[in-house]
Amino acid sequence: MKSVQQTSLLAYYDIYGSLGKRQEQVYIVIREKEAINNRMIGELLGLPINSVTPRVRELVEKGLVKQSHIAKDTVTNTKTIFWRIIE
Repeated sequence: MKSVQQTSLLAYYDIYGSLGKRQEQVYIVIREKEAINNRMIGELLGLPINSVTPRVRELVEKGLVKQSHIAKDTVTNTKTIFWRIIE
């Protein structure tokens, strides 16, 4: 696991337990990457994108995740939203 700031760890432990299992899995993957899209999250977790997309939306609604940028996904060759954790 890469090094994180103490405040990031405290924020994570504050939300730990308030998330569902899938939400937590998605949150951890996003936290470990600088920016990642739903397809990539699904691949890393072995989940279909239709399982990932609602969890990301829930994390956005909880104020834990936000859009990083929009860029072309090199696999699908389509524009996609990349996500990052709100520090």
